[in-house]
Amino acid sequence: MTAEIMTLGPMLIGSVRHVGPYAECESAWQTLLAWATENQVLRQDTAFIGICHDDPNQTSPEQIRYDACITVPDGVGGSEAVTLGTIPAGDYLSLTHSGSYEGLGNAWGALFEQELPACGKEFDPKKPCFEQYLNSPQQTAPEELRTRLFVPLK
Repeated sequence: MTAEIMTLGPMLIGSVRHVGPYAECESAWQTLLAWATENQVLRQDTAFIGICHDDPNQTSPEQIRYDACITVPDGVGGSEAVTLGTIPAGDYLSLTHSGSYEGLGNAWGALFEQELPACGKEFDPKKPCFEQYLNSPQQTAPEELRTRLFVPLK
């Protein structure tokens, strides 16, 4: 895994909040995808994103906050279950994790503990850390999953 600094533009997202262990967020995804299908917002370029608000090493499992997100086009309306928002533009330290989602904790640890200090920049706590899921867990073997991790930089 080699990290790189990427400059991203703002991303308009629709999201559904999950509170509890990261591994139990499937119902948030089901709600989000049902809304996306009903509103016909899934496109070829739709990005599937998870915003990870809490470090599971510092937050009790029942209090962990996670937002299941997809990028959406301008002009889309939210719903009672789906909140619209924006992932801010800026510089992000990023790396791609290959393998099961169970290994994401170690990948986040390496990104924060090794790659962030080595890049010479600081974490920006005013912006969210997030994951972009590059392939589908329903259509991909766990060992072949690819997830891009993003840490916002000051």
